[in-house]
Amino acid sequence: MENPFELILNRLDAIENILKKLDNNFSDFRSTNYSPNFMTIDELSVYINLTRGSIYQHTWAKKIPHIKRGKKLYFEKSKIDEWMREGTQTTVSDLHKAADRYIQENIL
Repeated sequence: MENPFELILNRLDAIENILKKLDNNFSDFRSTNYSPNFMTIDELSVYINLTRGSIYQHTWAKKIPHIKRGKKLYFEKSKIDEWMREGTQTTVSDLHKAADRYIQENIL
């Protein structure tokens, strides 16, 4: 009969080798497929300081630009930046400048 401790050590070695191969494969995948232009929901949550729940609500309502691949959501950084700028409120100073330009260009 084989020593049970040897059997356990052999199995642990086999598991460790499998994990190392998976880690190497995952590292290769990350280095070839990861794009700094795209963010996950967790990265976006930190980037725009919204909760995951709020982001899910925005995606469900189609208020925030996103890409869905299977069950995963991705967000393109440039489109998120543009989406954020769309919410910019015009200041009173900007309104005065626009009014002045309009008056100068449309003198009766």
